[in-house]
Amino acid sequence: MPIRHRFDSRKTLFALAAATAVGLGGGGALLLTRGHPVTAAAAGYHRQVIAATPAPTFSYRLPDNAAPNEMGRIPVLMYHSVGDPPLTGRLARFSHLGLSIPASLLRKHLEMLYASGFYPVNLRDILSPTIDIPLGRTPVVLTFDDARASQFRYHRDGSIDPNCAIGVLAAFHKLHPDWPERATFFILPESRYNPAPFGQHGREKQKFEYLFDHGYELANHSTTHHPMARMDAKMLVWEMATCARFIHHLVPDAPVDTMALPYGIRPAKALLPVLLGNGSNGYKNRCIALAAGDASYAPGDKRFNKLGVMRIGSEPGNIERWIKVLKAARVAVTRNGIRAYVSDGDPVLLSAPKSLTKYINRTSLGTMKLALYADPTKPLPKHSISAKSSRVARKG
Repeated sequence: MPIRHRFDSRKTLFALAAATAVGLGGGGALLLTRGHPVTAAAAGYHRQVIAATPAPTFSYRLPDNAAPNEMGRIPVLMYHSVGDPPLTGRLARFSHLGLSIPASLLRKHLEMLYASGFYPVNLRDILSPTIDIPLGRTPVVLTFDDARASQFRYHRDGSIDPNCAIGVLAAFHKLHPDWPERATFFILPESRYNPAPFGQHGREKQKFEYLFDHGYELANHSTTHHPMARMDAKMLVWEMATCARFIHHLVPDAPVDTMALPYGIRPAKALLPVLLGNGSNGYKNRCIALAAGDASYAPGDKRFNKLGVMRIGSEPGNIERWIKVLKAARVAVTRNGIRAYVSDGDPVLLSAPKSLTKYINRTSLGTMKLALYADPTKPLPKHSISAKSSRVARKG
C-alpha cells in the first residue's frame, strides 16, 4: 500500500510563518573491500555484473545479512532550531511542528542512526547513483534550514557551544571517527529580511569557512525566505543569485548547487527549472528540496525527482519512527513496500534485486555497471512496522 502525503491547509503556512519569525554499526564483519570479493563459500547473496564482458558470479557477506540494494530509499532529515528554549505562550501551539528540538534529541537521533547502520552524506552526494559509502551502510542526509543562531554558536572564548547543532555533530564525530562530519545547511544571507546567518554578526566568514573546511555543505535557501508561489522568473533568479553570491563572497570554493524551498512552497510549475538555473545567471542548482515527505528515492530510480527531493520533518516522534522503519527495511520489505538503500561498497556499480529492474533509470548510470541479483525464492518477509508519511507542513 503506497504512502500518501497529507497536505496541510493555508492555516499551517501562517502558523509556520509565525513560528519561523520567532524564533555503523550493525553486527557482523565486513568481508569485502573494494575490488576484493570474498569466496563463494561465504554466506550472502549472488549477483551477476552486467558488463561488456561476462563477469563471474560471486558472493558478499554483509552486516545483519542485508543484501546491497542501491535502489532503496534514502532518508533526508530536516531540522531547524537545535537547543533553543521550548516555545511558550501563544507560540506553544506550534511545538508539534518540530521547528525547535533540544540538543539531547539530536544526539539521540545520531546514536540511533549510527547503531542502525546509517552513514552521513551531504545532499549533493545523493544526486548521482555513484554514492561512495562503505559496504552495507545506508546513506542519511541531515539538513538544517535558515542558518539559525542555534545551529552554530561560538562562546566568548572561541570554543563552539556543545549544545548547538555543530557542537553536537563535532562531538559525535570525535566519539565516532567513522561517522564523518557531513550535513547540509540551507543558508539565508544577511539582508533587511534576515539577521546575520547563524547569528553573531561579524563571524559569518569564520563560520562558513569552518563548515566548508570540515566537509559540510553550504546550500541555497533563497534571499528573503518569502513564499515563491507568486514569484515570476525575474524574482526567482534574484532570490537564488543573491544568496549564491553571498555564500561565494565568503567561501569562493563552495559549490552551492542545491536549494530548499522556503516553507516548502513551489513557484508555478513552469518556473521550477528557473530555480535550477544554468550558471550564466549566477547560480546552478542540481536539485530542489521540499519541506516534508517520505524517505527519498535513490538517484538511480526513475521515481527520483530532482525538482522535489522529499525530506523527513522533525515533528515529535517522526524521525525516530523513520529510523526504525528504514532499519527494518535494510533486510526486509515494510508493509508499505519500502526497502532501504544498502551500499555495495563500490561506487562504479549499482547493485539491486531484479524485481526493481523496471525502476532503474539507466540514463542516470553513465559509465557505471549494473549489478543485478536474483530475488529470494520466497518473498522477503514484510516487516510489521509501517511508515507514516511526514505531514507536509509548510516549514522553513
